[in-house]
Amino acid sequence: MRKLIFGHLVYLYTPLGILACLAGILKGGDWVWVGLAIFGFNIVMDTLTSALHTKGAATDRGGLPVGSPAILNMMMYFQLLSFVAMQVALAWRLYQYVSGAPIETMAWNGYEYQSGITGLQLVIATIGAGMHQGLGIMFGHELSHTKGFGFLVSRWMMALSGAAHFCFAHVYNHHLELGRAWGGRKATGWAMTPTRPPRRAAAASTSTSSSPTSASPTLAS
Repeated sequence: MRKLIFGHLVYLYTPLGILACLAGILKGGDWVWVGLAIFGFNIVMDTLTSALHTKGAATDRGGLPVGSPAILNMMMYFQLLSFVAMQVALAWRLYQYVSGAPIETMAWNGYEYQSGITGLQLVIATIGAGMHQGLGIMFGHELSHTKGFGFLVSRWMMALSGAAHFCFAHVYNHHLELGRAWGGRKATGWAMTPTRPPRRAAAASTSTSSSPTSASPTLAS
């Protein structure tokens, strides 16, 4: 049971929230508040339960992750479809608003929804979709460390979250430059620089930061 819950089910919370936000936009009416309400609820609960947060992924006694890689990877790849559907649903609602579609209850295969949308509902739907769309950065970040098709999906997912540049900047700059020996124990601003800092500047930064009465110029900025 522990393996099922902490190895798999806990990672479904965010994807289910994204689907709930999508369903609210499609349902229309007051249901467009679902995405914003879920995000607000998550912030409050995350703050109140900060002392109970787990320390990383669940592991067995040998220190290995208990989750199934196939299931967890499939969950990440599936998010791309969710984000595409979110964009399409929001575009449909935007089209209804600008075209002046009448607000009325309609049904599709037994599924009732509100056709048409008010200005306030469109704003709320956009904010909720934007917040949940931004969560794609989490999944895109992990997939950016893969190669081939996984990296391509990562770029698509990041593009839908408004950060398509992240994949290259993170893998080919951040992970190459962060933690260099000349970067010191503290972040000095040189960590993300692709070229080695001038010897005099590096020495000045080191001597200044070592003084107990003064702060590093880079850190102070």
